[in-house]
Amino acid sequence: MSSQLPHDELEILIAADALDGLDPDERDRMARLMASHGPNCPECRRLVAEYGEVSGYLALLVDAVPMRAGAEDDLVSAARAVQAPLGKAGRPRPPVRRWVAIAAAAAALAVVAGLIGHSIAPGAPSLRSLALRGSVPARLTLVYQPGRADAVLVAAGLSDPGQGRVYEVWYQPSTGASMHPAGVFAPSNGFAVVSVSVSETFVLIAVTVEQGPRGSPQPTTNPILSASV
Repeated sequence: MSSQLPHDELEILIAADALDGLDPDERDRMARLMASHGPNCPECRRLVAEYGEVSGYLALLVDAVPMRAGAEDDLVSAARAVQAPLGKAGRPRPPVRRWVAIAAAAAALAVVAGLIGHSIAPGAPSLRSLALRGSVPARLTLVYQPGRADAVLVAAGLSDPGQGRVYEVWYQPSTGASMHPAGVFAPSNGFAVVSVSVSETFVLIAVTVEQGPRGSPQPTTNPILSASV
């Protein structure tokens, strides 16, 4: 019976609760909805587990990192920037609110990396997001600030690269230049939030599958996802 009950509102509440974003009334509302679904509702348990994992990312990323004045508003703006370019016709889409949680994790990592704190300085360029597209049904977004080498990559719906393999991120600093490695990663349950290193200016971002655990100094396979600036 519980599988027939709607979960839209409940997913919003669970996502917000994982990010410590509910007031007491909203938390009570979430508890009542979950109780109406029963203690063994598989969808409720799945949502709590998945958003709990996102919350774990946040705890690791922002532990003991103070928010400077104005950074919270910029975090929200960065999360919206990540969410905005997502989605493409014909591809399965994860629930929108799941992207809110993942985007918030990306923005939190941006705070740790100093991106947001630096971007709110007078005259500094704002954060930008770049959506990667390619041959796999996944969503990758790069959050970066022009003029800085540190950036954040958000991945969701990305399959495991295979035993002994990793995904490697590449950037092209200028047209015609060779590709440079920016970092390697492997998704957890389909998603990842990772810090990567690019040049202060670049014209192309790409992702390939390479031999792990450290990847390759040059691409050995064709890109599965890419984006031009």
